[in-house]
Amino acid sequence: MATAPLRDSHPDPLDGWSLPAWTYSDPDFYAAEMARIFRPSWQVVCHDSDIPAAGDWHSIDYCGESVIVVRGADRVVRAFTNDCRHRGSRLVDGAAGCAKKLVCPYHAWTYEVDGRLSGVPDSASYPTLDKGKAGLVPVGLEAWRGFWFVRLEDDGGPSVAAMMAPYEAMVEPYRFEELGALGRVTLRPRDVNWKNVGDNYSDGLGPSGSISGCCRRCRTCRKRTSAIGSISSCGPMSPSTSTPTRSISCSGCRPARQAA
Repeated sequence: MATAPLRDSHPDPLDGWSLPAWTYSDPDFYAAEMARIFRPSWQVVCHDSDIPAAGDWHSIDYCGESVIVVRGADRVVRAFTNDCRHRGSRLVDGAAGCAKKLVCPYHAWTYEVDGRLSGVPDSASYPTLDKGKAGLVPVGLEAWRGFWFVRLEDDGGPSVAAMMAPYEAMVEPYRFEELGALGRVTLRPRDVNWKNVGDNYSDGLGPSGSISGCCRRCRTCRKRTSAIGSISSCGPMSPSTSTPTRSISCSGCRPARQAA
């Protein structure tokens, strides 16, 4: 989240509960989320290995905008809005490609891959046009360990590097910079409110009753106990968990084992 949370000494009585139902469908609330959360937040577009050559580009569509990340002839990677400055037509279609120049399909205005406007058919019809000021609109761009991120607005929030700083020691051995794609990435978009994803992964109680792999046998009393986080709930071993892969101590037996 791009904006800093408010500091409040009073605990939220709804903490741990779902948000009110109206927040999942209200258009004004959605608009506020787009403005305060997603437009100022960094979004990953591609890996450096996805755009190795001059003219290679990747695009991302979100918040009603289309952004293109492209490597220039000078090897510098830049990000622009995927819109012609003339009539707003989309310059490139698809998720990725390679182009020597970015040519608008509407009136053939032509841009270099570094964003400069270099060609305008019938330029005499635009006597006041300053090509030097009519290049593609740049978008915030940051590289972190081989990945390229963009954000539509800068609200003063932290950089990708600053947000990932606490995890650098954990990430470093994986050498993300050296990664390369081994196959095609297939996306399967779903029409679902983004908060449902957060709801699903913030609740550790659900899987313990629905996924047998989350349940283990207590090594002392041999009863079933949850292996998720610090949750422990002894009970009869169900047939689906009769052959656990490992054992742990349940909350009832743990003190006895420690005392022994």
